[in-house]
Amino acid sequence: MNQPPNGFWAQAAADPDRTVLVTPSGEAWRAGRLHAEANRMVHGLRAAGLREGDAFAVVLPNGVELLTAYLAAAQASTSSRSTTISSAPRSPGSSPTRAPAS
Repeated sequence: MNQPPNGFWAQAAADPDRTVLVTPSGEAWRAGRLHAEANRMVHGLRAAGLREGDAFAVVLPNGVELLTAYLAAAQASTSSRSTTISSAPRSPGSSPTRAPAS
């Protein structure tokens, strides 16, 4: 039985032209592009001194940037914790709703 490549990195290498996400504005991202952006972020994090086993945090809205940071953390073998901040309207003086990522 022929198994497809396992994991994002293997799948992106096997089929870099495959559309892996579409933004709310309709911009299509292909696996090769997302892989390249995650690699670029990994190189930047390592250049800044991040090493395997280190932790880093990001505060970003749900979107391509958050996914890129998550993939970069996985590739760099770091631990990351993301927090989703809702963009729902709120009353003045209240704090945003925060839900830990699973």
